[in-house]
Amino acid sequence: MLFGRHPFYDTDRSFPDDIEVSHAAKNLISGILNPDYNSRLTLTEIRRHFFFRGPTPVKLPISALWTAPNYDDVLSKSEQLTGTLNPRPKIPKLL
Repeated sequence: MLFGRHPFYDTDRSFPDDIEVSHAAKNLISGILNPDYNSRLTLTEIRRHFFFRGPTPVKLPISALWTAPNYDDVLSKSEQLTGTLNPRPKIPKLL
């Protein structure tokens, strides 16, 4: 969504230098895509992440001329899920 393409297409896990991305966005993406599931952000941590609490970015899509960003819907839906999902499910071995 930020890059118009998958940011980590190959084994290089760095962010492209030619695209300006905020520290908050990089931190959120890194937390969501962390390969260690014990360290990966949970739904609650994502919901409370400072990326969603910070100021509106300098560059906005054209739709921002008519519609202000609103994360209330995202927050209320995730609050409905609280307690219904196990953020660290135990997966049994098949063999």
